[in-house]
Amino acid sequence: MNNLLLSVVIPVYNVEHLVHKCVQSLLDNLASIGDTSEVEIVFVNDGSSDNSMAIIEGANWNGFVPTIVNQANAGQSSARNKGTALAQGKYVWYLDSDDWIEKDAFVTVLGYIKNNDVDVFSIGFTHLKEDGQILYKTLPQEADKPYKILNNDFASLVWSFLFKRTFLEAHKASFIEGVYHEDVEFLVKVMYMATSIKAIPKNLYFYLKREGSTTMNKNYNPKRADDIFVVVKSLSAFKKQDKTRPELWRVSFMIARTLTSILKDVPNMTASTLEKVKTLFKENRQYTRHFLDSGELKYRILGVLLYVMPSYYISSLSRSK
Repeated sequence: MNNLLLSVVIPVYNVEHLVHKCVQSLLDNLASIGDTSEVEIVFVNDGSSDNSMAIIEGANWNGFVPTIVNQANAGQSSARNKGTALAQGKYVWYLDSDDWIEKDAFVTVLGYIKNNDVDVFSIGFTHLKEDGQILYKTLPQEADKPYKILNNDFASLVWSFLFKRTFLEAHKASFIEGVYHEDVEFLVKVMYMATSIKAIPKNLYFYLKREGSTTMNKNYNPKRADDIFVVVKSLSAFKKQDKTRPELWRVSFMIARTLTSILKDVPNMTASTLEKVKTLFKENRQYTRHFLDSGELKYRILGVLLYVMPSYYISSLSRSK
């Protein structure tokens, strides 16, 4: 009989200077639980060219055998999808290999899994810098319906949730491959398809803000803007598929917030990237209507500006840097 309750899926790509902390937190958690057969850890090596995998394979797992699978570099989404396909636990938890978890995380989540049967669990986390400075801590939002967390500032962080594996399989939920911001697209759809959610009111995850990561790079990659519009188009189509879904303004809110993330990076853009972003907003201005449906006045005002004068408004942001 399958005794697995939790599958921890971890994509790995060139994190040799940080992955040891992730591994040590997993070792500490395995030592804290009585029955390690209830947990599996799946590392997906996404074509690492450094010593990341050597560190993982060389750790003292004390008899526990993590699953390790290798693939040519295809991106985090592909690695997560592969890990999900391999997972056998009742719930799936996606970790990033440069982050780590609290020492009692497994004890805590296993307790909740054994006593609750929901589609999604949400957890709290601590956001900190490499020097250990804590930026903030946050606990999960209680909600009677999963989609009601979508106007939460942290609703796009996939590692702050655990998902029932059979639920993911039933809805064929997966990450768009080859794009940034795949978490947003995945989570919006999942939260509308899920019927139940339970908050675990503890800070169990440590989210590292590091220079050079895909979300913290000061030299803006123009592909990020292209990918955001890929995500926006997918979510816009999702919203149209079934207009009977409740509170669809939350989808528009997530679209508006995701598009706004491009504007926040205007100061980090080169002149050529800035022109590309202006063109993207002009050619896709129909999506700015989601700002009007977002339920927030600031987004409604921004939506009007982006629809009427996208180039002028974006240029004004550049001039103010």
